[in-house]
Amino acid sequence: MGVANCADNGLPRGYICKKCSSLYKLTRSNTCISAGSAVANCASYVNNSSLCSLCNNSYYLDFTTLTTCTHITATNCLTHSHIEDVCLHCTDNTYTISKDGKACFAGRTTSHCIVSSTSSASSVCFLCETGYIAVSTSNTCIADSFNIPGCASVAIVSPDSFYTCTTCKSNYSLLNRVCVPITALSTCLVENCLTYSALSFDLA
Repeated sequence: MGVANCADNGLPRGYICKKCSSLYKLTRSNTCISAGSAVANCASYVNNSSLCSLCNNSYYLDFTTLTTCTHITATNCLTHSHIEDVCLHCTDNTYTISKDGKACFAGRTTSHCIVSSTSSASSVCFLCETGYIAVSTSNTCIADSFNIPGCASVAIVSPDSFYTCTTCKSNYSLLNRVCVPITALSTCLVENCLTYSALSFDLA
């Protein structure tokens, strides 16, 4: 059986449509939908509908309606979210991405920094490359020899000059200088406890 509203089914059995009839648009899912209901910059549609399931590269989908593809804000973005205006990786390692994911800054002001803490290239580093950790008090990325589970950045505590965790990675929450898995917060907190140890939680 051929594809509905297809002008050229191509193969003898008619399973693959090469060109839709006038006023219809060919989708990646091998259907012909009304050109008037086609979503601009949509790469793929939900089967037998005019609802978009995936936008073209550099566009993200309004996941609430599936009818709008919007161009991402960040330039020099290599990979991005398909459902929100967030760049995930810039084009190469000479760029730093803003914390909100809406900009890729040319030239890293902090060596090994991949995510800035604000929307400025010269702001404090929020996230360093794998194997490095941010030192919030000096805006540097140093080799991560601390092995603090879930920790994203550290600071030097004076006058003792030891490092303590100041921010945690996603899915962790900072409690008394310890990064605790968010899943543990609802079950593992001890009433009236002032200080927690990382050893108190299952961090595997």
